[in-house]
Amino acid sequence: GKVKDTAASTEVEKIYQSVGDISAKMKEVIWSLNTENDQLSSLISYIQRQARQWLENYPCQLNITIPEKIPDIEIDGESRRNIFLTVKEAVHNVIKHSGANKVNINIACNEQLIISVSDNGKGMQGDENTNIGNGLKNMRHRVDQLNGKIFMQNSEGFTLTFEVPYKKGL
Repeated sequence: GKVKDTAASTEVEKIYQSVGDISAKMKEVIWSLNTENDQLSSLISYIQRQARQWLENYPCQLNITIPEKIPDIEIDGESRRNIFLTVKEAVHNVIKHSGANKVNINIACNEQLIISVSDNGKGMQGDENTNIGNGLKNMRHRVDQLNGKIFMQNSEGFTLTFEVPYKKGL
């Protein structure tokens, strides 16, 4: 019964896969609830770690640029989660749709937090807008909740930039 075994092991694989997905989601939730992570610097290092993981099995050259000095700013769990999930969505768009082999994630802290995810892929084609459209809707929604702005640039690949103001003295 060798044939059966492979079928069974594929099922087991699938189960492991979904358990893996669940535990990854759990970790994200736990991370967003942990107030020790409310520093901007911990958000940025978390995004870096996660982005490397997401792109681990995707054949691309990944460059992550972060500021040398990160201001000592607190960002509450919900905002952190929205920022993080927006980056996640942007990176997953690259993996699913772009066909890119270079990905740049650029994080800057000026008067606000500016994060851009760019790739050298085929950009956004008309017929794919529907797929990416849903992702963009989610991202727009999250960035709106952060009182931020989102920009798209469709040249030599695709660049998504979002700017999030720091909350002042809440």
